[in-house]
Amino acid sequence: MPLVARLPRKHQVIQLRRSGVHKCYCQAAPLTKLHNALLPSTMNVVQLARLHKVREFLKFDHPSIKRVMLELVPHTLGDAVEYERFREYLIKGRENQPRAGVALEMESQGYKVFILPPGQEAQWLGYRGDMMVAVIRSSW
Repeated sequence: MPLVARLPRKHQVIQLRRSGVHKCYCQAAPLTKLHNALLPSTMNVVQLARLHKVREFLKFDHPSIKRVMLELVPHTLGDAVEYERFREYLIKGRENQPRAGVALEMESQGYKVFILPPGQEAQWLGYRGDMMVAVIRSSW
């Protein structure tokens, strides 16, 4: 489905940043129940995790860990170009190794945010779309 066809939604808008630099605004559409979580207004990606280690950093071996999934969709047509660049940045990664972005805004509340590009790893979580996905993972 073309990106433009996906835009008219009404969900919380978050600012996506990379190391403090504004990239775009996204609507954060819940894919799972939010469990009364308050989303940050900004997700600043300050670390990159190797995407092939998704099972480790999302702690799949700990069934008590809570995970909330959000589909990130460009907020406006003006955000679509930078959104696409950031998505491709995660897909291509460093040294041709795909990456997940790590944002720490919720760390003081006991959560980390991982931003995954579409693909096999997102499909393991049940996501079949072509947008980026934010996974909010509890620390305990």
